[in-house]
Amino acid sequence: MPRRTLLAVAFLLLAGLAAWLSLARKPVAPTPAGPAAAPQQPVRSAGAPALGSDAAPLRHGAAPAQPEPPAEPTALARYPGERPLGALLVRVVAAGEDPLPDARVELEPVLGAFPPGLEIGDDRELRAQARTDPQAYAGFADLPAGAYRVSARTEDGRHADQETVVRGGENRLQIQVDGPESARDFVVLIVDTGDAPVSGAHVHVTGGVQGRGVAGGGRLAPLQGTTGADGKVTFPETPMSGAVATATVPDGRTGWASLWNVGNVAGAMSAGGLKVTVASPGQLEGRLLGLDAAELGDAVVRAHALNNQHPHYTTYGRHWQTPVRDGRYRFEALPAGSFALELAGSARLALPPMQFGDFALPNSVQPLLAEVRAGALTVLDLPVARGAAIAGVVRRADGRPVAGAEIRTTFAPSTSNFPDGFTLHGVHVWRLDSDSRTEGDHPVSHPRARTDAAGRYHLGGLQPGRHRVEVYASGLSFDRREALEVAESQTLELEHVLEPSGVLAGVGRWGYLGVTRAGAQEPLLLAILPSNGSFSFPGLAPGRYELAEYHSDASIGRIPLVEAEVHAGRTTWVDLLSARRPITLQGRVLGPAGPLAGVRVRRSDQWATTDAAGVFQFTSSFPLTYRVSFTVLHGGVEFAFDLPGMAQGSTTWTGDLVLGAHTLQVSTLDSRGLPAPARIHLHGGGGPQNASGSGLRSDATGLLQLECLWAGPYTLEAQFHNGARAQAQVQVPERSFIELRAPSAGSIELQVADARGQPQAGWQAEALTWIASEPAPEDHEQWSGASAAYSSATTDAQGLARLLGVPAGEVLVILRRSRGFLSAEAPVHTWRLLLAEHETRSLSLTLP
Repeated sequence: MPRRTLLAVAFLLLAGLAAWLSLARKPVAPTPAGPAAAPQQPVRSAGAPALGSDAAPLRHGAAPAQPEPPAEPTALARYPGERPLGALLVRVVAAGEDPLPDARVELEPVLGAFPPGLEIGDDRELRAQARTDPQAYAGFADLPAGAYRVSARTEDGRHADQETVVRGGENRLQIQVDGPESARDFVVLIVDTGDAPVSGAHVHVTGGVQGRGVAGGGRLAPLQGTTGADGKVTFPETPMSGAVATATVPDGRTGWASLWNVGNVAGAMSAGGLKVTVASPGQLEGRLLGLDAAELGDAVVRAHALNNQHPHYTTYGRHWQTPVRDGRYRFEALPAGSFALELAGSARLALPPMQFGDFALPNSVQPLLAEVRAGALTVLDLPVARGAAIAGVVRRADGRPVAGAEIRTTFAPSTSNFPDGFTLHGVHVWRLDSDSRTEGDHPVSHPRARTDAAGRYHLGGLQPGRHRVEVYASGLSFDRREALEVAESQTLELEHVLEPSGVLAGVGRWGYLGVTRAGAQEPLLLAILPSNGSFSFPGLAPGRYELAEYHSDASIGRIPLVEAEVHAGRTTWVDLLSARRPITLQGRVLGPAGPLAGVRVRRSDQWATTDAAGVFQFTSSFPLTYRVSFTVLHGGVEFAFDLPGMAQGSTTWTGDLVLGAHTLQVSTLDSRGLPAPARIHLHGGGGPQNASGSGLRSDATGLLQLECLWAGPYTLEAQFHNGARAQAQVQVPERSFIELRAPSAGSIELQVADARGQPQAGWQAEALTWIASEPAPEDHEQWSGASAAYSSATTDAQGLARLLGVPAGEVLVILRRSRGFLSAEAPVHTWRLLLAEHETRSLSLTLP
């Protein structure tokens, strides 16, 4: 996690934030128990199947337009344990918190957030489903404590999945559904260089499948299928977090394309699928410069098609490989694109460090990329040097070798900007606030190996410098060695002694959680927990452990919470939410007439309810010396307080949260001036206190009364049943009544298809209504400054976009291609029209 001077600082912060929010490393598939199928010689892990002469023959055929049946995930070891029983009450709502009765709710246990490479099976054999009642609730009883995935589906195809933690006692969850069911399908579209669909193409996809794992990553098979007449393969119910798709046509044409993250996937799916263009393959060849051919031995060059070229962000991909002969390499047939090159063997590619301006980041590498063009030869000589090596043996305490153990190395800079390089108290910090199931490693920074039948491994061709080595073996304890220095031409020998292992699982608070052997001073494990607090730490040797909360500042001591005993083959469940913590925050919520009872108060990810005296209480492991923030939920409005921090050395905070004394009555009217119910959004208040509400509604008479408001400016927006919106600003207490009247409005339906009549999804439609007194200009760029509330929609799988609540008058409709985070400004199509009140105007566009 690097960053540098001035301009570099900005880049630094952005990359650090991205790493913090979403980027993670990939889970290693657990090794099956026993020594089966271990290679006789230590080898570098091959990763995803290669598409070269060493790969299984591809299956072509007559285009069934379906994917091949997905392989079932390989079985994972289970660790039974005693867990308290709890109940879960689920409420299903739509956007705006509209209740959804008769929604189908399904529940299944999932492993709590776990470290990369340490996935195990869940010991709870449970599947349950229910329908929501007229108040939109569905209840589940006698649930063993732990993490669960809750899925909600409506008859019209809206859906949502959410993970939650059930503790002993009563638990509640509100889940909001949105979007069509088809959004969960993953579609790949194969076209030729003229953009015509290609049938009979074999499609191979690797990448993260949300909530399941990495397709093509070991435990899950890659997605495969053959395109039909429309050039598509659809993988139903396969929501991807990133992907690399390759395609091969029987006539030899080939191609590949990738998607980096969830946003890019959503954009591509709304546009009809991930498009792969097939063309004649290219060739890549060159010399290896810097060492004699004899020193290269049995070296192999690998060309990786990846969805990301940064060595420390989540990466998925597939590779091709070719041997080095007489100091040269040659790929006879690669699809066009940019490939990250890797040299496997005793030598290494001489790679430069990552650069930020003039600053070179120590202990880092910048991958070497080769650009291959369709039907052309690319010549690229590779600089090579002698590599470092790490070798070792993995055995049990009684001396028996452990065959098939996974060895993962990490070569990364020491910086918290990248999860790979983030250490605290000398321990690598696991980022469990991202999905470990879908983590993927960049091959250049994470060489791997498996132990042979004698339990030995050898990783050659490593970059000189500091490496982390991790050992994973099913049913045995996890071993990690930090900051191992290895020099060029040096081989570092290691020994790893593993024991039968158990699991620590439970629920805590978002933040740093450490696990320390009882009596030890330094943590064995450190992790940042997800927002729901779930965790599962497999791979622990039997014994007693302390669980403690840690501060991001290493100079601040840990706060022990509980001690727990780990038993081999078993899960020990711990609930850290009820553990005592040394800092107390106690306050009262006061309204105009005094204390408010039964009011919900939130601090970070914690909730409390005020008692009869209006009192609430929270605890914390560390004093809040900078700011103390609370949110009070009352009358559908969230009142946010941002208060001065605690004094140094203090262990108690006390104070009153005083709501306002003012009332505002809101009246919502339709375009004729008659009362009409509407959804109302509120924001305002000013200063360090602000009030907001998004789930507010006026009643059947169009009235809503807002109470306990502070003095200050507020913005209100009403959204009516036809999509029309009305907005107003009001100063409280100068005004105690505000009227929001819907504008005269209509709707526009826009149908988009190609020249063959195929619907085109993923086009962004916008409508702007001119409201200035002067005539509307011809220059469309001038409309945005003098137009009524803007309406937008995206064409769905049927190629239809519905613009609702468009203010009547002269309207400019703009249609452009949308690709998630990547927006293309061209081509842009426009219409100008006069829209009458209550009119539904239909437009269509046939793309060339």
